Amino acid sequence: FFPICRDLLQYSDSNLRTSLMVLVNSIIQSQPSFELRITTRKEFFDLGILNTLQVIDAATLKEENRFLSRQLQVFQDSWDADHATQEENYEKTDLDLWSLESVAAKVIKKFQIMEKDGPLLLLFQQLLLLAGENNADLCEKKCNLFSSLVSEVSAVKYTDDLDSVRDSTRKIIASAPPASISAPVASSASASPSPSPSSS
Repeated sequence: FFPICRDLLQYSDSNLRTSLMVLVNSIIQSQPSFELRITTRKEFFDLGILNTLQVIDAATLKEENRFLSRQLQVFQDSWDADHATQEENYEKTDLDLWSLESVAAKVIKKFQIMEKDGPLLLLFQQLLLLAGENNADLCEKKCNLFSSLVSEVSAVKYTDDLDSVRDSTRKIIASAPPASISAPVASSASASPSPSPSSS
């Protein structure tokens, strides 16, 4: 898609730009699914097409080229429609994107296919909860403690080593600063604050 975006910006001929916009709209709208339309449009976004379209739109107002204006409007309408669908799909899910506990639970439910995946995903859940700590200093201390404990446990090669690992982890916890150990998060509300209306 790079040559399309490059030529849209590089050449000022309105007929060429109109043809290129027809091509862009056709590529996006010909995708067989909503997800592919979103992905394809994002590829154009990543190539800077939005900035290019702002330049073209300003030039079009001066030239009063209704054909090019129409293609720009088609692009915008398609984008708006897919964005509305995307928001509607999110509203239908039981996933609270502002709750780390909700996100972790969804991931575990989605990908817990093999027995060995369960413990790994539970570790992932705990990492998400650590990331939700509001106090940056406390978060760093918790993460360091978590990393030390996981490193110690992952070093176990034989079952006989478990007792020594338990002793080692107890020493790690005992030597950790008091501020680095706190009670488990009681609710999703305490895990991550809800955004204010102005932040959305």
